[in-house]
Amino acid sequence: GTIAHAYAEALFTALPVRLPVEAVSALNEAQLKTVKETARLMAENFIRSDLGREAKNALWRKNEYAFKLAAEEYEPGSRDVIRGQIDPVYESRDGTLTVVDFKTDAREDPGRHAVQLAVYRRAAALMRNKDFSLVRTYVYYLRSGHIADLTAHTAELSINLSAAFSNDHNSLSGIL
Repeated sequence: GTIAHAYAEALFTALPVRLPVEAVSALNEAQLKTVKETARLMAENFIRSDLGREAKNALWRKNEYAFKLAAEEYEPGSRDVIRGQIDPVYESRDGTLTVVDFKTDAREDPGRHAVQLAVYRRAAALMRNKDFSLVRTYVYYLRSGHIADLTAHTAELSINLSAAFSNDHNSLSGIL
């Protein structure tokens, strides 16, 4: 997943692919070649998708957009901070923000990522000073190219952080 993210970012920025040492150090030369080629193809498929074309032509776009969100947004009195990185987030000409979360899951289950996307949605709205209703959320499966629109689901979601931390089905592990 990390390598595929690096290739996607490079396609947006036209900068060389930067692969984290920890992501490639355990691979031999043949494995690394295969992984790089697969990741490159996944990233190119995203760029050719509807979301990828929108992102490429966006008024504003950030890849790996780091954020900090006070957990108090969800649990009054909490002093915890939620940290994360949104794969790409971009603003379209109509003023909507789009949050895309890349996944390399072998089994596609978009609902499993709803809590994570709801937090990303909230963070993006706050950082860009947008109404929550103007933020769309999607999971993009890099292996298959399938797109899951979670916008309605993330709008209705009530987040209990304690339960999210302990429940694998609605895990926040990817953002903490």
